[in-house]
Amino acid sequence: MARPTSGRAILGIGPEAPPPSGEPDPELKKAILAQVDALTFRLRVNLWSLLWRWRVFPWREFIDRLKVSEFRSYANRGEARKSLGWAGLTKDKDRWLFGVLGYRIPLFGNSAMRHELFHATQDLMAGLFGRQPWLPRNVLAEISAHLWGGPLMATAVFTVILALGVAAYYLCDFILTFIF
Repeated sequence: MARPTSGRAILGIGPEAPPPSGEPDPELKKAILAQVDALTFRLRVNLWSLLWRWRVFPWREFIDRLKVSEFRSYANRGEARKSLGWAGLTKDKDRWLFGVLGYRIPLFGNSAMRHELFHATQDLMAGLFGRQPWLPRNVLAEISAHLWGGPLMATAVFTVILALGVAAYYLCDFILTFIF
């Protein structure tokens, strides 16, 4: 058994994911390009770029590279089962390649697309896709994409709302003990 080299595999989210090898998906391209224009995605990427690299994110270059990227569906269920989303380089290593399963699903789809887009921002700023796989870097890249680009961001907001609700419940309970 080969050692896992992806953050995804080591985090137990799934096995080593193959790139999507299905047909080109023009609707995925349209959906991903729409996510780039989302205010919340741009704010998070700009903040990440300033905190991490101390410079403004090069949006024009990013969008130009996205427009010539490949967007593919998964060839079969087995391929799709190994990954909910994929971002990397094509076989020729000259363009980005994206695949996102379930991108049409409300909330989840947006989050998954932004997660994969964030990996592309990591590549643009630090050459993530062109480097040799190294487990610590890949784990940190995956965690960073969850925090800044994808699913955990929504989870964090939900957790704060839940914590505030629990705190309000206990505060009310505490106050009511003095009244009754």
